[in-house]
Amino acid sequence: PRSTLFPYTTLFRSLSLAEDPHISTIFLVARWALYETGKGYGPDVNAFRPLIDVAGSPVDGEQPALFTAALARTIASYERLGKKVVLVAPVPEAPSFVPEAFARATLFGEENGFELSRADYEAREGGVLRIFDRMRQRYGVAIVDPANVLCKRSTCDLVRGDRPLYVDGHHLSVFGAHLLAPLFAKAL
Repeated sequence: PRSTLFPYTTLFRSLSLAEDPHISTIFLVARWALYETGKGYGPDVNAFRPLIDVAGSPVDGEQPALFTAALARTIASYERLGKKVVLVAPVPEAPSFVPEAFARATLFGEENGFELSRADYEAREGGVLRIFDRMRQRYGVAIVDPANVLCKRSTCDLVRGDRPLYVDGHHLSVFGAHLLAPLFAKAL
């Protein structure tokens, strides 16, 4: 079935593209905490993504250790190709489908701050951020951190003005993504 082949074709395409001499920088982007913890959040709290070590690396079998080993192998493989690797840190994951919740609140005149506490963000993404810091120390990778734009000292925005920053609970809207453009430009 097509869905079974998708991850393999995507991997093949990304490796083929990485070999292109015109591509010098690789941005690694994912919903990192889902893979680091194996657990969903917000609207898909019941999602489960167990990792399986296909490389046979000697790790203790815990999800964070498998994630760390796989990320290290990925970075090393791109660096062997002479590529600059940039890790894109996690965007804050919302506890609900943001556009739907925002529309409902607007329709019914509810006052909802549409913010996530910075403490909740750090609780969900803290393990990933520590692993990223180790990857920076070990490999010298650059890190683009969307929280520098989306978060303030104690909260992370889910809406700015009257515009949702998300299309669901974890994918940025076009408006939200445009806010991050300067971070990516700087990383190039």
